[in-house]
Amino acid sequence: MRALHVVTAFPRHEGDVITPWLVELLLALRERGVQPEVLAPSYRAEPSQRMHGIPVRRFRYAPRTLETLTHDETVPERLGRKPLYAALLPGYVAGGTAAASRAGRGAPDIIHVHWPMPHALFGAAARRASGGRSALVCSYYSVELNWVEKREPWLMPLLRWSIRTADAVTAISSATAARVHRVWERPVSVVPFGAAVEPNADEAVRPPFSEEGPIRLLFVGRLVERKGVEYLVRALARVTHVRPATLT
Repeated sequence: MRALHVVTAFPRHEGDVITPWLVELLLALRERGVQPEVLAPSYRAEPSQRMHGIPVRRFRYAPRTLETLTHDETVPERLGRKPLYAALLPGYVAGGTAAASRAGRGAPDIIHVHWPMPHALFGAAARRASGGRSALVCSYYSVELNWVEKREPWLMPLLRWSIRTADAVTAISSATAARVHRVWERPVSVVPFGAAVEPNADEAVRPPFSEEGPIRLLFVGRLVERKGVEYLVRALARVTHVRPATLT
């Protein structure tokens, strides 16, 4: 089985910190007999390549120095911080649609669209180019739902169309699935995404948390500003008296 994954960002080189969970997912699928391919935007004219042994088609959408809409931060956050980046969107949609049409001619068994706003357009173009032989799956992560509902409500018809026309729809949580249902009522499979953690041999002998004094929580990761993180930290502080510390 061949699966074409349409994504916003994919590692640009070995060791790149971008979307490690997605790489992990595709490698796990490959171990199970699925042949993954990726369609992603270029970053500063990054060419098509094989990354982690996975074919990656990268489409161009702007001159090299301007091709920075994706990868370093999410597109909605970049647009919110610098609205002039919206000038890159027509080229992004046109370049992605053309590249998806070329990729679809090979008729992959599955076209898996991640972050369907606006990538559902690419998925539809690839399915059409396959002659309808490819099944289209759209996976929602909530960031695109937030973007449309709070910042760009005029795109609601496109969001509704992306949900309605997919052959299957998934969401990363029950909360996200409920939001998809509110936009268009249809079956939604909940498929959480995360990173695998190797079991720690010392886990069984580690002492439980002490109830004496506050618990200190250390977060290590990519600090992308999101309201959900703020609410989570506040909830933890209320329930467990956590004093958050961060390391970037």
